[in-house]
Formats: sequence, C-alpha cells, structure tokens
Amino acid sequence: MAHAQLIEAFPRRPIALVKPAGRARTHRTALIVILLLFLPGLYWGWSLWQDQQLREFLRTRGVEAEVVDAQGSCWSRRQISGDAPRGCNLDIQYRLRPEHGGQVREADVWLDGRQPIFTPPALYDPADPSRVMLRPEAERDLRWSEWIGVPIALAIPFAGLLLWLFGRKHQLEGAVGDPKPLTVPVEKMVRRGDLLETWFRRPDGKEMLQVFPQGKMPYLLNPPPDAGSDRPWALALLSPRGRPILLDSELGELELSAEERTALLGRA
Repeated sequence: MAHAQLIEAFPRRPIALVKPAGRARTHRTALIVILLLFLPGLYWGWSLWQDQQLREFLRTRGVEAEVVDAQGSCWSRRQISGDAPRGCNLDIQYRLRPEHGGQVREADVWLDGRQPIFTPPALYDPADPSRVMLRPEAERDLRWSEWIGVPIALAIPFAGLLLWLFGRKHQLEGAVGDPKPLTVPVEKMVRRGDLLETWFRRPDGKEMLQVFPQGKMPYLLNPPPDAGSDRPWALALLSPRGRPILLDSELGELELSAEERTALLGRA
C-alpha cells in the first residue's frame, strides 16, 4: 500500500530540474574535453591513411634512387623463441636521378623487419622528392596490427560522448517532462570510495547499475508484503527509453513545491 500511495502522491505535471551553480559551464567543459580527446586518434588515423596513399603512389609512379648512406637504430620484440625484429628507423641519403637534379637528399624513413646487410633503393615522388620510402617498405601494405590502435584510441572519447549525450542527466531530463514514477527492487548496494553503486532490477527483470556520488543515496522504501525478500526497494522515474532512473533520498534534483516535497519525503 505504501508504494501505491507514494506513486499516487507523485506529481504528474512536468517537473524542472534543479540547476546547481556552474553546472552548465561544467557540462560544456566536459564536451570540449571529450572532443579534444578525439584529436589524437583522428590524427593517428589520418597519418596512417596518408602513409598508405604514399605507398600506393610510389609503387606505380615512384622513381628509384640509390641510397648512398644509411644510419639509424633497429628494434626487436623479445619472445620465448628469441628476439623478433620489428624494424629500423633510418636516416638515409639518397641521390636523385639526373633528370631531377641529381642532388643528394636526406630523409628519415622506416624499414620493417630485420636490417638488411645492404640498404635497399629508395622510391621518391619526382614532383616532390621529399616524399620518399625505401622500396621494400613502399611495396608493403600496412598490417591490421598497425591500424588497430586507431579505433582503440577513438573508442574512449566515443564512449565519453555517448555518456554525455545519453547519460543519466539527459535521461532524467526526459523522465521529468512526463513523470512516470515506479518502485524497483534493490539487489545490492556497494560503497567504493566516495561512490555508492546501487544494483536494482527493472520491471522486465534485467539488472541495472546506478552510481550515486558522495553524500547521496537512493530514495529507499520497505519492500512490499509480497516481495519475498527483506531487501529494500527504491523510487524511480521511467525515462522515455524505458529505463528506470533512481531518485536520490532527498529528491534534491527535482524542483518541487514545499508541500510536494514534504508529502513525498514523509513516505520514505
């Protein structure tokens, strides 16, 4: 009965959310930080795409040049069966063809795998000789392991953007526009540092998690007589997407009149 009375007492009018000082600024700052976090992954992906485009160009229209000197360092990956060569970062000097001036140019290039005894020839763009690769590197396509870092780097800010767009605040804003109160059973509450993890069960039986910050906790109720368990229940609002959003014990996020707040808090 207490649950039914609480739901009956809950206002059915659109309810505004309390806007703490500086919340809008914090919200904008969070979005800016998330967008900035996209930049390293996007730059990495763009650089790899440019690299692959250069390889394909040099294969078909590159001009071969003699490498007159090469100095650099090589790396290997330690494995149980021994060291596996990864590649060499080389500073090379290469001579342009006579029809392109014949000068000796310098470039920093990468050579995948083991360092050869004799440095292979280079391929360069006749219109821009600074666009150069060693022939074995130009003839090699980038492996999937060289691309995989890009989606990983983009996944973190993408998850943050989804949280910013569809996080609890946005769902609560939709829920208070047309309030549909309900009570849900709480499975467990776990304190982790300053955060309170609250696991609860939706009406369809799926278990969900909502985290409350320091000093906050869910609006808890005694279980109904037919619950079959002494674990508490919690007050929630149904979001437009059908997800229950737990309310805090003080209903501090809702703009309620004094009478409405007193009537609801007295039933906790």
